Amino acid sequence: MPNYDLIILTPNGGEVFYKNTERVIRWEHSDLSGSVQIDLFEDGWYQGYVINTTLNNGYYLWSISNDIFASKKYKIRIKHIQNTTKFDFSNEDFEIKN
Repeated sequence: MPNYDLIILTPNGGEVFYKNTERVIRWEHSDLSGSVQIDLFEDGWYQGYVINTTLNNGYYLWSISNDIFASKKYKIRIKHIQNTTKFDFSNEDFEIKN
């Protein structure tokens, strides 16, 4: 297994998501049990969490709300709850459209 603790697979840059749809967020981890928090950022600014806590099982089904504004500058951060030094950001921006 590669030498990492947590790494985002998707969305990791270039994806296009749509409001009022569901998309899977995927990540890999190296033997980190417990839970993660998934946060949403737009143009570098924290917008809130996608999910406050979910199992660190490598995926989460995100129901994208119609309340989120359209932008090409979104990133997510996945952060391990029990060890907050373990986290990853999307490498590049992804887009949310109407």
